[in-house]
Amino acid sequence: MVLAVVIGSVVLAHGAVAAQADTSTPKSRMMTKAQVPTSFGIAKNWSYTKKPSDAAKTITLCSDPEGTSMFAIPAPRTQYFAESEVTAARKQDYVSVSERVYRYPSAAEATAAYTQLVQGAATCTGTKATAAGSDPRVTDVFANGSSPGGQYQNLWVSDATTFTSKDPQHNGRTITMTVYSQAGNAIIQTGGSINGRPRLTSGQADDLQTLAMTLSAQWSPQ
Repeated sequence: MVLAVVIGSVVLAHGAVAAQADTSTPKSRMMTKAQVPTSFGIAKNWSYTKKPSDAAKTITLCSDPEGTSMFAIPAPRTQYFAESEVTAARKQDYVSVSERVYRYPSAAEATAAYTQLVQGAATCTGTKATAAGSDPRVTDVFANGSSPGGQYQNLWVSDATTFTSKDPQHNGRTITMTVYSQAGNAIIQTGGSINGRPRLTSGQADDLQTLAMTLSAQWSPQ
């Protein structure tokens, strides 16, 4: 799949609203080391946390080069996070794949929050750069889109960041793609990041969205 700017409405996840209680163990439903797509490399570790101190205050779709949010909504307090660092094909690259779950008190609240994310996705489009003369100069190129089909509808945002300094040894680039989906009372955020590359391959983008659908199924009401 080509990372291109897609603007438009997104159909909400099939079966996203479910009224039944969901009491399954969170850790057992998170991304595992074995699920990390091999197109990113070989997962070398895995970590998991549900500490409140690690919780994000907002679900932020994108931020400008100075770190100011371009679109965000309040996040629920209950969150879970799993991440694997990946041994990349190029030693100089830093690669990670992660999952953050935002768990709401009800499916209706998760649906309402996901609808807000869908409506705000178009904000994450185009190029943003720091003021000329800054050192380093940072430029972000945003794109967004959706992956229809299957049981769950995915919304994705990509951020290609380039760092340009007066000292060439400080130059760099990073690509991050984040996929959002909803299942029951959870919004699932699946991310892939490569420090050292300007873009994901089409295979990596496809694999990340496939992983997002798998993780969504793991959060379907049990």
